[in-house]
Amino acid sequence: MEILDKIFGSAAKVRMMRLFILNPDKQFSVSDVVNRTMIREKEVKEEILLLEKIDLIRRRTAARKEHPESLRTKKTQVWTLNPKFIYFEELKGFLINANLIKNSELIKRLGHVGKIKLIVLAGVFLNQLDESKIDLLVVGDEIRRSSFENIVKSLESELGKEVKYAFFGTSDFVYRMNMYDKLVRDLLDYPHQVVLDRIGIKENVV
Repeated sequence: MEILDKIFGSAAKVRMMRLFILNPDKQFSVSDVVNRTMIREKEVKEEILLLEKIDLIRRRTAARKEHPESLRTKKTQVWTLNPKFIYFEELKGFLINANLIKNSELIKRLGHVGKIKLIVLAGVFLNQLDESKIDLLVVGDEIRRSSFENIVKSLESELGKEVKYAFFGTSDFVYRMNMYDKLVRDLLDYPHQVVLDRIGIKENVV
């Protein structure tokens, strides 16, 4: 993402533009953007003003629940994508087609969560933005769930989109593959990219 950061001025701006562009029907408050992009609130507020000024996003007021369990609502400022932005299609194409996360970097990150044997990418990682069943499959042993989920959250903040994932132990995955498990077959029968393969699925996929 370093090249995009230099073109657009900051990593924060890139993350925020992808968040709005890849979620065109959603409304985001400042706190929503902070949580989704993992950017400091002060920086989010600054970038929102800039994106609003060029008319890429527009502000409105929405009724939001004070707490998930609460019935009470309060008026909150939210922002939504303006699909009529003059350079919308060009910007969307540029940001979606940009290779944000290098495979070597992804292998390095996931290598810290356990003994990783297989990494397969699909969906959002391949710019397939329709509702795919899974975007990331990781197979390995001694995987630390909390560490893995933290990495997924970090990936989501960079990609601007929810990452649907699954991870299995090696023996469990091999069993599923041999039994033609639906989730595994749905992934391997459609566009995907094998980033790391220490199991040999390429030789075993029929």
